[in-house]
Amino acid sequence: MTARVVGLARDVGAVRCDCCVSRMAPGRGGPRPQPSPVVSAQAALRSSRAVACQMEEMKIHRVDLTKAGNEIDTVVVIDVIRAFTTTAFAFDANAKEIILVSEADEALALKAVYPRALLMGERKGSFIPGFDLGNSPSALVGKDLSGRVLIHRTSAGTQGAAASAAAKNIYVTGLCNARATAMRLLQDSPGSITFVETGINGDAWGEEDVACGDYIHSLLINKPMDPDQIVERVSATKSAMLFSGEQPTTFPPDDADLFLDIDRFHFVMKAKKTNGLLVLRKV
Repeated sequence: MTARVVGLARDVGAVRCDCCVSRMAPGRGGPRPQPSPVVSAQAALRSSRAVACQMEEMKIHRVDLTKAGNEIDTVVVIDVIRAFTTTAFAFDANAKEIILVSEADEALALKAVYPRALLMGERKGSFIPGFDLGNSPSALVGKDLSGRVLIHRTSAGTQGAAASAAAKNIYVTGLCNARATAMRLLQDSPGSITFVETGINGDAWGEEDVACGDYIHSLLINKPMDPDQIVERVSATKSAMLFSGEQPTTFPPDDADLFLDIDRFHFVMKAKKTNGLLVLRKV
């Protein structure tokens, strides 16, 4: 796989492998014999490879927040620490839907329209006055959010989602549902995919989102990376180091156990513009 790096945007070109050009022998007529188990297994393998090859031939772009907003087909917005780990745990607690916003004032204004909604998020990592919840996945463990609507604002993840609102398909992910997201992309088979790696902010910040993007990309092209190696990469990032215990209120160490729990969930999170709002649902 070759990549062309232009500023902070990367376009990954198409790659063709052997299974894309393989051909079946022509039939000779008459009854078709039943395939042996070995042949069936080989056919299944060819089928899975063909899907992966199809993905290899698609345009895959990888950008940061400054380049977000140009994709009109499919976007995968990545925020491992912690926006889309937190939303995943909110859905695991049976939240109905999550409205994604870019500004705290927007969230507070929506609270007046949806008085039973819970405001969740952070500003520069810290709790926002007037909000009900921070951006901590561990704070949601054991909670019952059945039927509740949440309104979520973060400094990176929801910014990327808001910037990508014009895309046909908008998925959000962290490590905790990365494989499920990749499998959904294989199912959708879009013509173009853009990964928005929202944490990138210079000085090696955001490497956790790059690692997550690498992992999803590897699954799409049927060259899966070792999940343990991805976890090691993320745990060594500057963002992950904030959860060492020095600021337990703002950066709870328990959060690290959750944002590093790769492929914990088997659901996908998809956002869609509804009545002017960007609404995230578990699908």
